[in-house]
Amino acid sequence: MTKKTDSFWITAVKLQLKHRVLIALLMTIITSIAFYTIITKLKVGTDFFEFYPPQHPY
Repeated sequence: MTKKTDSFWITAVKLQLKHRVLIALLMTIITSIAFYTIITKLKVGTDFFEFYPPQHPY
C-alpha cells in the first residue's frame, strides 16, 4: 500500500473511533427500521389445498 492509501484508512478509522456512539446509534436505527418493515410485511399462512393438486389421479 502506498503512504496516501495508508493515511486515508488511518483517518477513516480515527473518525469511526471518535464518533463510535453516533455510528452505533445510526446502525441500530437502520437495523430497527429494516426489521420493522420485514416484520410488518411478513405473512405466515398455510393453505393445504395449494399442496394437493385437485386434478391429480392419486
